[in-house]
Amino acid sequence: MSKLLGFLFAFVVLGLLAPVGAFAAEPFTVMSFNLRGDFDGGVATDKPTGWLSKSGDHRRELALRLASDVDPDLLGVQEAYRNQVQELDAALPGHAFVGVGRDDGAEAGEHSCLYYRADRFELVDSGTFWLSETPDKPSTYPGAACPRVATWAVLRDHNDGEPAGRELLVVNTHWDHVSAEARSYSATLIRQRLEELAGDRPAIVMGDLNVTERKEPITTLLGDGPRRLVDSFREVQPQRGKNERTYHDFKGGEEGWRIDYIVHTEGLRATDAEIVRTSYDGRYPSDHYPVTASIEWK
Repeated sequence: MSKLLGFLFAFVVLGLLAPVGAFAAEPFTVMSFNLRGDFDGGVATDKPTGWLSKSGDHRRELALRLASDVDPDLLGVQEAYRNQVQELDAALPGHAFVGVGRDDGAEAGEHSCLYYRADRFELVDSGTFWLSETPDKPSTYPGAACPRVATWAVLRDHNDGEPAGRELLVVNTHWDHVSAEARSYSATLIRQRLEELAGDRPAIVMGDLNVTERKEPITTLLGDGPRRLVDSFREVQPQRGKNERTYHDFKGGEEGWRIDYIVHTEGLRATDAEIVRTSYDGRYPSDHYPVTASIEWK
């Protein structure tokens, strides 16, 4: 009995000496999802892959169902028009969001929104910049197909294992699909803005980058040195495989390369990463597979 009491006493003492919150840190799930824009402006059509269908068999329900099924703590969406933003907001009642339309800095055009679980994360600051030579106002990089943006948020994580909650920077973006020069510029600009916005905070960048991992824009974005970014998928699956397709044009399949990413600084660690190939009765929610990562604080 005395040995048991001694063990219990030592256990209690060690627990009291441990830093407050040291055992409370929880990983969080991050998801990047190109929704495929509703280019019909909320009007039902006969298009088999339209957001809304005259038959009532809406692709919208598939995309909202998938987002709800995964229920990530942090979600970045691309190609989201205002009606899609609002519908996703209603489908994720526990989340808040930040983001503006790329055409006018308000509601017009595609949004690259960030959704965050409101009972875990507290919004400290947020904003959007344009991937152009005039990043602080709606604009297009020369040669790009359209305006492109990056939306960011500084969030305080109240489940990170620290009494006050640590802060991190999260960035969601969608790079141009036409201009290689625009993609290279986007990578350089985001690297620069990371230094300004993150400071000493860890950072996550996610999005549809429209380029495969060995191309120069990705290596520029990842960088090197103490503030380099780590590809979460490659961190978990170091060996590059032939079945890593994320863009599939509503056709499914696995063979090919990723153009959708979740990357992070070394203050964080990915413990799991996945290409989510969910379909419902043979129908896909989007022309992209979402990607997810389980992230924990180091």
